[in-house]
Parts: sequence; structure tokens; C-alpha cells
Amino acid sequence: MSSSAANSDSPLTITVQSSQLHCDGTAGGEGHSLGHPRIYLNISASGKVACPYCGILYQLAAGAKPLASAH
Repeated sequence: MSSSAANSDSPLTITVQSSQLHCDGTAGGEGHSLGHPRIYLNISASGKVACPYCGILYQLAAGAKPLASAH
């Protein structure tokens, strides 16, 4: 897992290898240290998903496959 932020106004972006993940708000380091309830997220065809609690943006790594749509 890697992370980057272009500037302090942009959300933290974490590149992940799996389209199924969880977020508890602690991946952001300082400022996110108190965390939030653990929630499970799925990355769909868009290749990205943002945590509704803390705003961390999870992006699927190049070459990794997103989940197939249930529809």
C-alpha cells in the first residue's frame, strides 16, 4: 500500500492491490489517529472509492482488477 497527497487540501490517496478493503481512519497517520468505526469498502469499475467517514481515497493499483458489477 502506498500513499500520496498533492497538497494539504487534497484527500489522502492510498493505492491498494485488492478491490475489497476496510478503513478505520488510521491509515492517514497524524490527524487521523483517533480513527473511526471500521467499514468495508469495494472498489468498482471506477477504480476508486472514498471513505465516507474520513475521506481517504483508495485507488486500485494499475493492473489490479476491480470487482465485477452485481448488476
